[in-house]
Amino acid sequence: MEVKGMRRLYIFDMDGTILPESTGLLELAKKLGTETQLFELEKQFSERRITTYQFTDLISKLWGEIDKNVSFSAFQDAKKIDHISECLAEIKGRGSLSCLITMSQDVFASHFSIYGFDHIFSSTYPPHSDEYFKILSPEDKPLIAMDLCNKYNLDFDECIAFGDSLSDEPLFSKLTETIAVNASPELKKISKYNYSGNSILEAYRMISF
Repeated sequence: MEVKGMRRLYIFDMDGTILPESTGLLELAKKLGTETQLFELEKQFSERRITTYQFTDLISKLWGEIDKNVSFSAFQDAKKIDHISECLAEIKGRGSLSCLITMSQDVFASHFSIYGFDHIFSSTYPPHSDEYFKILSPEDKPLIAMDLCNKYNLDFDECIAFGDSLSDEPLFSKLTETIAVNASPELKKISKYNYSGNSILEAYRMISF
């Protein structure tokens, strides 16, 4: 149960959760005219013919450098779940923190900062550059959350997580307060709350304060 006055970390997934029925990669592919190529790479990945690292590397080689105006246009055109800013404002009003953790690339995910997330973690684009890069996996989600909790002196066990698919399972399996948002049957089975609808604020308010 949510304790009044308790500072907590609220963790949000992006693809499928605050981007209903879509992903950052798909929204970029639409803008770049490469949906067919993306679907082929995703098929190869789902069939385990390429690894996460190979998939991400091939995507960046397909697209090359992406102009920020193009990525922002893709972001603007993407359908998002309603009331993101309002939800984050309520979290901040309680003295708590919010973060977005996604395996998608920063070239798209970073634009969500305009909604008020305290932190955004995503895979680096492009991964084949000579600069430092990080490609996130589902197993990174709880590790990132733990690091943030240590940094801000928060209790990891009291974190709240929002997600939609089994890529959120490594995080959900370690927490009690979990909210499946328009989620797969598999994730619903391991979630405390299940929400179907168009408002992340409504999902957030399912928690007992």
